[in-house]
Amino acid sequence: MHYDAQRSSLYQPHLAPTVFETVVPHMHDWVCAELSRLAYTPFKHDLKQNARLLSELKTGGFEWIDDFHAPGAQAIALKLQTTGKLVLVFSTLESNLIDFATDRLAAKAAWFVGGHAHQGCMKILGNMWERLTHSIGNRLDDCVFAGHGMGAALATLAASRVQSPMARLVTIGSPA
Repeated sequence: MHYDAQRSSLYQPHLAPTVFETVVPHMHDWVCAELSRLAYTPFKHDLKQNARLLSELKTGGFEWIDDFHAPGAQAIALKLQTTGKLVLVFSTLESNLIDFATDRLAAKAAWFVGGHAHQGCMKILGNMWERLTHSIGNRLDDCVFAGHGMGAALATLAASRVQSPMARLVTIGSPA
């Protein structure tokens, strides 16, 4: 796949064809990058995009486990069928109003596992966390957390919250 410098590729990355041609044997970093791109797909309210996303994930050998939403962001939980490995991919959603509200909370606050974090990201993850842990439970301990941009920041906070030596974090273009 070649680099596509078109504006549409920047603003609507989910519309490009997937790089998955066959089932993926292992959870490589490039796989997490592709999943992070696909996570921008507006699957919740667009049945055509939903069907396309599910088809592309199936081609790569992924099983859809669940999805999680908070104002301004979403996460999808997938299982790589060849290994059973769980991956949780975070992305932000298009919305200038939500971005404005999140940016208003850009101040840092103490993160309960140590250090500081973006208040807006903490709030978004907090809105997802209860449902996420209820759905996935102890499988988070051996999960791959991934995301791009602010989705990467959310993945970083989620991975730090789990605090498992078996968990893995893959971020692409993270502001954190």
